[in-house]
Amino acid sequence: MITAVVVYIMFVWIAYNALLRWLWMPSGYRALVNKSLHTLVPGLAALYWLLFVPRFHLSWRRCAAWLAYPLCYLFVTLWRGHASDFYPYWFIDVSELSMSACFSTRRCWSPAFSC
Repeated sequence: MITAVVVYIMFVWIAYNALLRWLWMPSGYRALVNKSLHTLVPGLAALYWLLFVPRFHLSWRRCAAWLAYPLCYLFVTLWRGHASDFYPYWFIDVSELSMSACFSTRRCWSPAFSC
């Protein structure tokens, strides 16, 4: 399970630094918190995984089960966005993009959710 959490947090690091970093430039303590959450925490999680998590053989079944959380998050976010007309990320904003465009964006990122 810890491996799944590290995969999720590394996806946060990749997505934030590739897609979202330039959209908001905080200053002061907000910059520190933002940098900590999106850069420091993923790095420390990866380091912890490398140093302390025992190695095991990954199976495709286990990796597929890990997709449940991100997919549920996606559908809950789309549902809440439809209900409130607020989408937290531009690449899943159905009011600006079509549903097919949102899912094609997710399809591009789906390898980051797998092993």
